[in-house]
Amino acid sequence: LFPIVSILLSSILRTGEKNMSVVLIVGGTGLLGRWTTRQLVADGYEVHAVVRNIEKALKVLPSSTHLIEGSLEDRDCLRKAVDSLPKLSLVHQSAGNGEEEIGMTSSLLSAIEHRKDVVFSKISSFNVSADTNDGRVKKKCEDLITASGHPYLLWRSGWFTEVAPMFKFENGKGYCWKDLIHRSFISASDLAIWHSKAFNNPVIRNKAFYVQNEEVQSFESMIQKFHETTTGSPVQIEYTEPPNWGIDMAAMMRKVGEEFIAQESFDTFGKPKYTVEDVAKRMKEYGDL
Repeated sequence: LFPIVSILLSSILRTGEKNMSVVLIVGGTGLLGRWTTRQLVADGYEVHAVVRNIEKALKVLPSSTHLIEGSLEDRDCLRKAVDSLPKLSLVHQSAGNGEEEIGMTSSLLSAIEHRKDVVFSKISSFNVSADTNDGRVKKKCEDLITASGHPYLLWRSGWFTEVAPMFKFENGKGYCWKDLIHRSFISASDLAIWHSKAFNNPVIRNKAFYVQNEEVQSFESMIQKFHETTTGSPVQIEYTEPPNWGIDMAAMMRKVGEEFIAQESFDTFGKPKYTVEDVAKRMKEYGDL
């Protein structure tokens, strides 16, 4: 869903009765990756992050994050990162960008091919089986992972509330694309909580979890709530055509809906707790707007 990639490599080191979790994140400054990084740090993980832009990472990630300059496309860099953690237990890939996402998944699998004990976790799509470009890409990535011989976790996500700033706001107006199907928006912060619970639990493996909320609302309602919270003023919604980069995305958002099928996720990790207003406040607090 987003042109971002976040890779998490989690290692559990045991000293007597004490567990210490070491995590390597590649692309941790992305829209989803930054929230997972923040949650893992808050939960006591020792976090190392491979990032493209050190300066950006210093601004958006917790100060205790250990930063490594590198790239997801650099297989040697990823292999060195994997080999530097002998107790490595988990790799997590967030959403990629179109067809290149398949290559990214392949690169990651190559980096850990000599470590069959490593779990591969990936953000996929709620509509993984839909007849759309995104659905076909996500399905190919899932097939590569499940055929790799690695234990796996797949996160079939819907739409995240954090996409709200993608829709322009100016002069008291929030702009929305027309005829978008209502969605069960969920916060990246809630997904980060689920990640933290799953990554450190060896019982939760070889599963596909659906990532969505119970409440269904329109894009117009979500955008209005978000901007009214960040500005403190009433917001009028107006319609606009999507930019060139958003034409395919808008077509998918008009074609494919979703039904609630995340009960197993709720039973395993708990219900999502962050509202649209909460997300707006948190993004403002963390300087993500």
